[in-house]
Amino acid sequence: GGNLLLNVGPKPDGTIPEESCRILDEVGAWLESNRAAIASSERHPFSWNNTAAPITARGNKAYLYFINRPQRDFTWSELGNRCLGAKWLDDGSEVAFAQEGVRLHLKGLEWKYPCRVLELTLDGQPKAGVTQTTFWIPE
Repeated sequence: GGNLLLNVGPKPDGTIPEESCRILDEVGAWLESNRAAIASSERHPFSWNNTAAPITARGNKAYLYFINRPQRDFTWSELGNRCLGAKWLDDGSEVAFAQEGVRLHLKGLEWKYPCRVLELTLDGQPKAGVTQTTFWIPE
């Protein structure tokens, strides 16, 4: 449901600048370790303005992208499913969690540059616990 745009232009002689190559190598390594969250991902049912992390979904998985450093713990109050497991995609390490109704409390989050993706295994296709009824944005 999205596009990945890379703003890389060649020099007049057609070569790619060394700094751009370094950045592309970093992006490639990140894509390799987080491929499950991107390849064949689907549109998710969650409200776009109620979550601090961007989200993708596929099958019975939801993927939360932590672009900014989260606090040590993170509570997500929009999940309508039971969470069966949580792990970081880049190294497979499990993340402790507790669930109370629609509140999912993720504990001891460790962030890494440039972005870390958390895979949640759910008891079915992802569903929202709250239905968004407006797209009003205050000025």
